[in-house]
Amino acid sequence: MVFDDDHDHRTLNELEWHLSLEDPEFVGRFDRGQQRMSARFRHRRGNRIASSVALAVGVLLLLLGTPDGALAAMLTTGLVWLAWRYPDLFTGTTPS
Repeated sequence: MVFDDDHDHRTLNELEWHLSLEDPEFVGRFDRGQQRMSARFRHRRGNRIASSVALAVGVLLLLLGTPDGALAAMLTTGLVWLAWRYPDLFTGTTPS
């Protein structure tokens, strides 16, 4: 069975349009939930990438015989992550 992506996309858009006419609040809640979900996914992916890079740099520096450099790289990555995740901790502002 072959699916026509354009036809499926048009059908989905039409269903969404009809649903928004019948219950616009439901569509609004779905859109807000989807935005929150995608933001959480981006944060998790960024955390994984940063952790992987810090681990790789730390192991490389340890293999090269510089444990101080490995520790510095991992601490720096941790502080950058904290500043990115909790920006109010470093700027001195309070969340509104």
